[in-house]
Amino acid sequence: MNQQATAVVSSIGSSSAVALGSTEWAAKYLDVSETFLNQDRLTRRHGIPFVRVGRSIKYRQADLDAWIAAHREDTAAA
Repeated sequence: MNQQATAVVSSIGSSSAVALGSTEWAAKYLDVSETFLNQDRLTRRHGIPFVRVGRSIKYRQADLDAWIAAHREDTAAA
């Protein structure tokens, strides 16, 4: 988690307090742009998980953590 995302999580209270985060929050958490997340939702190229709540798009921290773990590349194994 980058420093901006840590600050966002800290301002909320704790990482477990983030039930559903906004696209802005998820972009900071993943250290990517909001545009990147918006494009991924349309193309599903990277398969970043999201939740649709009515017309809103939300991201669960647990889902993002699982996605990060699933896409981890071990460079030492090469």
